[in-house]
Amino acid sequence: MSRMTVCGLLAWVFWAGSAAASPMVGVTHINGHFLGMGGEFTLTPNAELAALTGETGPFGGFCMEWSEDVAIDAAYEVTVNREALQGGYNSGLAGPLGGDPLDPRTAYLYWRFRAGTLAGYEYTPGDGRALSAQALQDVIWYLEDEQPRGWQAGSLQDAFYNEAQTAVDSGLWVGLGDVRVLNLWVPGHVGDPEYRVQDMLITVPVPAPGAFALVGLGSGLLIWRRRCAAES
Repeated sequence: MSRMTVCGLLAWVFWAGSAAASPMVGVTHINGHFLGMGGEFTLTPNAELAALTGETGPFGGFCMEWSEDVAIDAAYEVTVNREALQGGYNSGLAGPLGGDPLDPRTAYLYWRFRAGTLAGYEYTPGDGRALSAQALQDVIWYLEDEQPRGWQAGSLQDAFYNEAQTAVDSGLWVGLGDVRVLNLWVPGHVGDPEYRVQDMLITVPVPAPGAFALVGLGSGLLIWRRRCAAES
């Protein structure tokens, strides 16, 4: 059995035993849904997170921080708010928690993605979906000040970016809608900067507090790590 498989099984055992604990999310990659080291990630909420956000099953996610790590087939405690915490460069004002506020254009793109209506995105699993996911991840990293704008005019990245920019400029999309930031923490260490892992995206069709005070399960998920970064 491979190291990844063993670690993945251990991680999910920890997560499965957390039913009476804090809001948590399981993180994995599914072939045909991603390309490189970014999204799509497949995120699975436990019952506590589902009760807070309305997410009822696995859903697709993208990371906001290019330079931060996330473990595949692992589970994390989470907080939910409107900003990425202690991430990369922020060209604007800091949020109330001192982090990088979610860009409305990112929120628009993720909302369209989740609705299955993002123009040009291939939703059928396979190479097309993987390329679409990579393109959307590239744009998210750009909008969140994580990476320079490196795509060509007329590319899928360009189409996603232009749609988001037009939606915001025209007033078709204002603010964040139902999209929020999901802050991931090593279990047992919520709020400790040394154990913050990554920031992902989530929808909250029911009202959720700006941040959840969570109680951890203890450590033990220091498993095989992948950098959430674009391939060179």
